[in-house]
Amino acid sequence: MTRLVAALLTATLALSPVPAAAQGAGLSKDTRQKLLTALDRASAWVRSQQKPTGVFEDHLGITGITTTALLKLPKPARDQASASALKALDYIRAQAKPDGGIYEKAIPHYMTAVSMMALNAGGLAPDRALVTKGRAPWHPTRERS
Repeated sequence: MTRLVAALLTATLALSPVPAAAQGAGLSKDTRQKLLTALDRASAWVRSQQKPTGVFEDHLGITGITTTALLKLPKPARDQASASALKALDYIRAQAKPDGGIYEKAIPHYMTAVSMMALNAGGLAPDRALVTKGRAPWHPTRERS
């Protein structure tokens, strides 16, 4: 699954809006269509792997990266993935801790970073407070609640 998420994210970035000067010659219409078809298929498969709780691979970090990729898909694939992404964002929000971190147990800095990336990609107003709190300095040696 990790390879598929990486491919999905890479293809999404390739299709992201970029100023014409930075695109060079750009993608041909045929290549762009093939890439969009591949993204649709990859997105459908990734969404089929999501657990009922909203998590991917029983891992907060993978959930954050996957959710970011789904939210950055070009339309109409992004619209098809929105329910899955919203469910994943709910899972991510549920992992928020009083210290500002968003993690389960291991590697709290990484988990917080990828969770904040997903929340930012979602762009929902209620998540701004979580992102702001997550930016505040906090340390793994601090006592956790």
